[in-house]
This record gives sequence, structure tokens and C-alpha cells, in this order.
Amino acid sequence: MKKKEKNVKDEVDIAEEPASSPEVEIMADDPEMTKEDAEPMAIDYEDKWRRSLADLDNMRKRSDREMEHLRKFASETLILDIMRSIEDMERAMDMSKMKKEDGVQDAKEEHLDMVKGFEMILKDMNSTLAKNGVTAIETVGARFDPNVHEALMQACTDCLDDDNMVIEELQRGYMLHDKVIRYAKVKVAKYEEGGMKNE
Repeated sequence: MKKKEKNVKDEVDIAEEPASSPEVEIMADDPEMTKEDAEPMAIDYEDKWRRSLADLDNMRKRSDREMEHLRKFASETLILDIMRSIEDMERAMDMSKMKKEDGVQDAKEEHLDMVKGFEMILKDMNSTLAKNGVTAIETVGARFDPNVHEALMQACTDCLDDDNMVIEELQRGYMLHDKVIRYAKVKVAKYEEGGMKNE
């Protein structure tokens, strides 16, 4: 096994430095060639050898970058699927709270415990996603940004300061590290002189 490892090391050494001087190799191929004739060819040979090494090094770096990108964003589809489930749970909990507040259902102890349990699970899931580079895109109160927002609706406003401001989030958007994996769907205020703000 050690002998095999030594052979691999020898091959790497051969790739990194020439076995002998280029002039000697060129003159060995053509015995009538003088050292003066071989020198320009040797310089060209060495230049090509160095360029090949540089190309190989660039290829390794590019491959490392691609692998890092794959590692960073491989979970994108899985995260989006999990986010849909989280949002379904949040909607179900919101409906449950609304019914309870409206007196539609009795506020039984078991029901309250279940809601608290789901809240803890959601908090833990969101914390885990945040640790892995997932963040929600800022919407309400932020300026509309086509790089992260998708405007589905507009509402007129007579306040110039509110122009192009996100006034409602229709669907949450997410970033994975520095990449948008789902655009935030929003309602945007549009200034019109003397216009009425539609709620």
C-alpha cells in the first residue's frame, strides 16, 4: 500500500516540475541541434508547461467553487416544500385563534395546550431554517424592490412618501443565503395626485 502511495506522489511531482531541462530534451530528440538553437524552443516549451499548470490550477479552483455552490444551494427545493408546510400550519393556527376569539369554539385547556405546542414546533423549525441561511424577505413598510418582490396588486395613495411602498404581503418570500428562492408577492402603493388610498 505504501508503495502505491509513493507512486501517486511521484506522479504528482512529475506533473509539477519537469524531469530535466527543456534544452536537454530538445537536443536529445535532434542530435544536430546546438544549445543556441534549442534555447528559444526550450523557452516556448517551458512557457507552455507553466500555462498548462496554471490552467489545471484554475480548473481545480473552478471545480471547488462549483462544489461549494452545489453544497450551499442543494437544499433549495426541500426548503421550499418545508416552507409550504410551515405556512399551512401557521394558517391553521391563525384560523383556530380567530375562532376562539370569536367564541365559535370553547377555549378548552387541551386546545390551548395543542396551540402552544404547535407554536413551539413552528418556532423551532423557523430557527433551524435560519441557522441554515434561510431568511424571510422584508415586505410591509419596505420600498418595492423588483429583485426580491413581485407586485400582484396596486393601491392608489395621495401621499407622495408612500409611493412605491409595499403595503401588504400576499405571500411570504424567502432568501437562501444571498439567493432569492421565492419572490415575495406584494401589494404596492402608487402615488396619484388627489388619489384615494384603497385599503
